[in-house]
Amino acid sequence: MKEKMKYGITGLALGVALTLSVTSISAFTEMINVHLRPDIQYVVDGEIKPMPSGYTTLVHEGRTYVPMRYMAQTLEADVLWDEITQRVIITTPQPEVLPEPEEPEEIEEEEVTEEVDEEEEIEEEPEEEEEDTGQPAGNYRRLPQTVHYDDLELTAELVVLRDTDGRESASRGRVDTTRVYLRAENSGNRRYEVRQIETVAIVDGERITSREAGLQHFDPKWYSHLGKDDVISGYIPLPPIPKESEEMRLILTIEEQTHTLRSFEIEFDIALDLK
Repeated sequence: MKEKMKYGITGLALGVALTLSVTSISAFTEMINVHLRPDIQYVVDGEIKPMPSGYTTLVHEGRTYVPMRYMAQTLEADVLWDEITQRVIITTPQPEVLPEPEEPEEIEEEEVTEEVDEEEEIEEEPEEEEEDTGQPAGNYRRLPQTVHYDDLELTAELVVLRDTDGRESASRGRVDTTRVYLRAENSGNRRYEVRQIETVAIVDGERITSREAGLQHFDPKWYSHLGKDDVISGYIPLPPIPKESEEMRLILTIEEQTHTLRSFEIEFDIALDLK
């Protein structure tokens, strides 16, 4: 459904571009009135996508006109302008097709019989198997922890529980959310965005996501992009976890913006102390 929505909106944006081209041609003989609407916001998959500087929204005769490049790149498509043919060329990303797994070959096992002297037969005690808790193996350490990726520095500073009254300690009331406080600093020329809506955590073998905490708990600071020398300090919401939890693997999705969009993950192995 999400892919269909992307292609549908991309088609709408192309229609807008073609409409504006016709209007520009007829502008020699007809004057039109348009309204600038910088207050209009665009929400894609539940996330506000701010419009870059220099772009704005136009309203003409009850119809909203969106900048082609902004809308296409928001939907992860590439946009080119062909001056010779006067065409706007939009290329959408192709879905990744995974190869079908090969069926293992069946191997016939030969029956092996072995005679054992009853007097020499010794029963061995079975080895105790370690219990699989589902928690990924890693070097779990206390916070703060810092990870570098090129010019981006991410620091996980604190994990706390919040109760229904909004206090940072849940000792008095029912736990409402878990918050992971982060600090992000960009010292390079590339632009980054911390995609808090795609955050995943594995706590004592149980997988949880920021989506489960609810959009109303999201920190609006992460809606901004990290440009050169920018610093953002905020939190990532997660659903409530028990105060007795011991280990958390935090998986953050970062979007790198150059001439194309590329996403990568940064992980923290955190030893919890919530009591």
